[in-house]
Amino acid sequence: MVNKHKTDMVAISEPLVNSNKIEGYKRFLGFNHCISNINGKIWCFWRDGCDVSVIHNHVQQMTLKVQKNHNCQELFVTAVYAKCTASERMDLWSSLENLNRIINQPWCIGGDFNVILHPEEKIGGLPHRNAESYDFFECMDSCGMMDIGYIGSNYTWCNNWTPSLRIWKRLDRVFVNDQWAQKYNSNTVKHLPRVGSDHRPLLFKNFREIVTSDWRLHIQGNPMWKLQQKLKRLGKKLSKWSREGICDVHENTEMWEDRMQFLEDKDMELRTDDSREDLNKGHAEYIYWLNKQDSILKQKSQVRWFEEEQH
Repeated sequence: MVNKHKTDMVAISEPLVNSNKIEGYKRFLGFNHCISNINGKIWCFWRDGCDVSVIHNHVQQMTLKVQKNHNCQELFVTAVYAKCTASERMDLWSSLENLNRIINQPWCIGGDFNVILHPEEKIGGLPHRNAESYDFFECMDSCGMMDIGYIGSNYTWCNNWTPSLRIWKRLDRVFVNDQWAQKYNSNTVKHLPRVGSDHRPLLFKNFREIVTSDWRLHIQGNPMWKLQQKLKRLGKKLSKWSREGICDVHENTEMWEDRMQFLEDKDMELRTDDSREDLNKGHAEYIYWLNKQDSILKQKSQVRWFEEEQH
């Protein structure tokens, strides 16, 4: 999944393995750098080309300062893995509000908040009481954060119990402040299919980053030459982005990703043993095609490395 979506940075909540294994996972996922928060519940990985430093390491969140190159504006990214009870989450909200007092640049907060904001973000189980969301709402409001929405299923977590006891919630989301929204004005969050987890992965992208990262590169020469070279580089980058992000040739993977969306929505609506069986079969098929795609991408990477070595 990391190879398919060409992500520059990944945050994992509750990896379920000891944090001393993070270096091995860094190599396996193809990243250059990694860090764990103080209790090992949040792992972050990123590639070369970014200067990253930790400004707050907390048991429920980790906040990073990120700079793509020395000429770019700093931005801040907070990965969240919240506690399960409202009383335990109070420490998280307090830590974010304290950060808000010192951060006056683009800031993004995302992850598993373990609480919903609105009653319609849950199906099954006991009815949601608005009072349960009050502290969450107050924190995001005081930090000047806005929920940027999502593409895909309405829910990001399922308890995977029998149909009569099954619960779905939107526990995972991404917020940005005004400075982030102004700098990256085409933010999208996609809810990907669940694979081996009770949570959906969130894919967070913005289009402007692709343009600005190439446009700000320093090129020597007269103004016309600089413009031509930047347009040439940008054209290549956008063509690559289009092939890899929009016009992906791996049709079976794309088909089963869409199919998983349908099967999960069907299971949420019907809540029967048959709908759960169809969903489980779909998961197996989707994982099969993901693994096939991952193998192809790794082979392509090895070929590119070999060609570069020959030059």
